[in-house]
Amino acid sequence: MHMQKFGRTAAISGTALALALGAAPAMSSASVLPGASEIGVVGHPAPEREDRFTFTRRHENYWHRDRIGQFSARVDLDGEHSRRYPMRWSFQITSERLKDMARGRAVCTTERDDDHDRREDREVIRVGDTWRSDVAWHRIRRAYELEGECKFRVRDGGRRGEARVSFEFRYEIDPGAHGSDPHEASAAFETDYEFDR
Repeated sequence: MHMQKFGRTAAISGTALALALGAAPAMSSASVLPGASEIGVVGHPAPEREDRFTFTRRHENYWHRDRIGQFSARVDLDGEHSRRYPMRWSFQITSERLKDMARGRAVCTTERDDDHDRREDREVIRVGDTWRSDVAWHRIRRAYELEGECKFRVRDGGRRGEARVSFEFRYEIDPGAHGSDPHEASAAFETDYEFDR
């Protein structure tokens, strides 16, 4: 199965920020996702089907919230809809700790690479504001990944640095399938963060 990928792969959380957020023991900030490199993913296998959300007529919406933020996505598949299957999505950093540490605005980016062109979206927002965008074109029954990243300056006490919050959403669109229950597809979405001083 061919996997379509949008965006960058980010490093796993740094110890300093993980402890500040009260997370379980964190990996070193030098740790990265398996198969990841600074320029992207090398040999990254397609996730198993249960690690991916399927948009269907019964389940046109996906929503996920964790200790870092919340994400939502929608594909209209009922009634009059585009056969290009556009997906609207939003992401918001909801962690009070991250919002308190933020100094200045966040620069948020996604890269999209589909059969037609390569496109990068960039938006500058306040940390805690909702970042909205869309993916304009999909093919049915093809695995996709949407990845985004927000970078912003932080200060914790007298220490200054940069935080990077990233997300990855794995999905496919199949109007005729019974599809995933959004409450059972939490493995389809992940957030990571990294803190550099």
